[in-house]
This record gives sequence, structure tokens and C-alpha cells, in this order.
Amino acid sequence: MAVPPIGKGPILPPMQQHTFALIWDEDHDERVIRVLEQLHVAHLLAPIRFIGERKGTLNVLYDPATAIQWTGAKDCIAFEDAIEKIADHNEDAWGANVFPLGSRENYTCLVQSSEKVVGVYVDNITNLWPLGLSPWKQAPLPEAT
Repeated sequence: MAVPPIGKGPILPPMQQHTFALIWDEDHDERVIRVLEQLHVAHLLAPIRFIGERKGTLNVLYDPATAIQWTGAKDCIAFEDAIEKIADHNEDAWGANVFPLGSRENYTCLVQSSEKVVGVYVDNITNLWPLGLSPWKQAPLPEAT
């Protein structure tokens, strides 16, 4: 017997896992963890593919198609504004650079190097790890002893 949905909201889509790259600079500023928590609670994490802090600024590269799908908006302006507000209203306010993937000149916000070198760095990460949303796979449970 099927259990009817509780409440009036839509039925949630199947669970997914999200893989993104957290890029640390030399000081490993842990404020980025608090921002990640806030983005998760605000349902803004799914489009993010790269996030990090460099020189006191939060840096985010996101997938614009996922941002539009996830928010239901016509463009990504509200998504970008929401991330900037979260960074600005953190315990220790800091600025944010929020850019869509595909615009390689903006990738240098992640790592201090030339556009060419940082482009190769980002490409290597995306080639090695499947960033983004994918179906959730339950890890095997340990056998009872």
C-alpha cells in the first residue's frame, strides 16, 4: 500500500549527491565552511562547482543551467545576489566573487596565477572528479560481526 504524501508541498525529487571543489589558499580560512553551511540551508549549494577563499574574498564558480533549474528564475542574478548577501552577512563580513562556469577569465579568482594556468587547473579538477549533482548511491553497510 502506498503511503500518501503528508502536507501540501510537492513530492521531493529522488535524493542526489553533490560533488564540488573547495579550493584552499595558503591560510586555509575556515570561514568558508560556515558559508557552505549557510548556502546548504538556503538551498543554494546545488549549482556550485568551485568555492574557496582568497585574499579575504569568497570565490564561487557555479553552473548557470543548474542555478536556473534549481531556483526557477529566468536568470542567475538572484542566485548571485543571494550568495553575496550570505557572505556579507556572515559573522565576519567579506566580499564575494560569484561567476558562472565557462568564463575562463574569471577563474583566476580561485588561484593566484595566470588565466592559462588557472584554466588548466580547473580543467584538471573537472576531468578527474565528476563535479555537480548525480544520483545518490548508498554506501554498503558493514557486515555484522
